[in-house]
Amino acid sequence: SYLIDKIVGGITGNNTGVIRECRNKENVGYKKMGYNVGGIAGTSAKDIIDCYNTGDITYISGGTYVGGICGSASGKVIRCYNMGNITGGGVIGGIAGGSYDAIEDCYNTGDINSSGDCAGGIFGENTSSGSETITSCYNKGVITGKYYTGGIAGNSFHSIINCYNINAISGTNYTGGIVGNISGSSSKIEKCYSTASTSGGTYVGGVAGSVSQATSTLTNSYN
Repeated sequence: SYLIDKIVGGITGNNTGVIRECRNKENVGYKKMGYNVGGIAGTSAKDIIDCYNTGDITYISGGTYVGGICGSASGKVIRCYNMGNITGGGVIGGIAGGSYDAIEDCYNTGDINSSGDCAGGIFGENTSSGSETITSCYNKGVITGKYYTGGIAGNSFHSIINCYNINAISGTNYTGGIVGNISGSSSKIEKCYSTASTSGGTYVGGVAGSVSQATSTLTNSYN
């Protein structure tokens, strides 16, 4: 069914408590410009644990943050997975569109086709520097985007550790098998790999399209 609210989730639109062991199997469609849309929650201030989504998420027009589990996640996302395909505009991630805390032990197998900027198999974008990490996650979906497209993340200020991608990634600029761009002053990519093709225009890499901070590091990773 197609929804018209600005904050939409398959389980809850807005969450201020912990969500645990929930699932959504229904498709979520959106007809108009919105803020946050997710298979489980549109926006979440607290942790989401042991949840999954298998419904497709389709945007008729652009949105702000769109995720297979959560549109905008301010809490941790732990042991969650998405199998639904996601199509539309905005910042899109297989697990979270916008992520501001740790993501651990999550995976995505759904394809993502984004007409906006920042698309990733696990999350689209985070913009806050900190010690939070993306750990032990993987992507098996085809990721297609524009600016900032990656198998794990589109644009990241957080570290990405022990993650992998095994499907094709394509974008225009800033395209990477793991991350399109990593830009936190102390962020790192460590023990990550991508075994699939990566294609794009400017700034394209098998692991990272761009490491844009001189103090960031990329170690023990391969394509």
